[in-house]
Amino acid sequence: MTRALVTGGSRGIGAAICAELSMHGIRVDSVSRSNGYDLATYEGLEAARRRVAPDILINNVGGGGRHGTEDEVFSKNIAAMVKLSEWALPSMLDRRWGRIVTISSIHGREYGSRPIFMAAKAAQIAWMKGMSKDRRYVRAGITFNTVCPGNVFVEGKPRVDEEALPMGRMGTPQEVAALVRFLCSNDAGWINGSTINIDGGESNAI
Repeated sequence: MTRALVTGGSRGIGAAICAELSMHGIRVDSVSRSNGYDLATYEGLEAARRRVAPDILINNVGGGGRHGTEDEVFSKNIAAMVKLSEWALPSMLDRRWGRIVTISSIHGREYGSRPIFMAAKAAQIAWMKGMSKDRRYVRAGITFNTVCPGNVFVEGKPRVDEEALPMGRMGTPQEVAALVRFLCSNDAGWINGSTINIDGGESNAI
């Protein structure tokens, strides 16, 4: 059975990804603060390391658009992504197949949030693009893709002015999860190094 590890899978987009992958027959494991894995800390990363041998890795943990120190934002968005990906890659190489998908943000591609958040999200995109050029991995059937959501409604978080959005509504976690699930499928085998916005037309960059 195909195995997936989802970081930050306890709520919002992460929880929707866990549910979507599970519905398609994938065995899903999740690491998040709610089950004892604070990926902003060295101890949390080391604990998660013992659970990293997946076929699919979803780097979803992040945040920092509204709060968090510089160290916290970079640790959650960048250090966790890099370390968990590096730890997952050897087993993917052994199986000659793998998928790494990182959840970034449209604000990693254009202005629209806290500078530290934009910098962290831009770094995610750049690192994933760099990894997608490494022939050791991609010629072994491992792909690296980044998903950039716009405003997605998650319970407990404030809504934006939806009338200001092109489609008149925020996105849902399930819509993001459906895209992620496709990128993890065999049908997406030739999609590698892509950075895909899913934002209802909210972003302005061409």
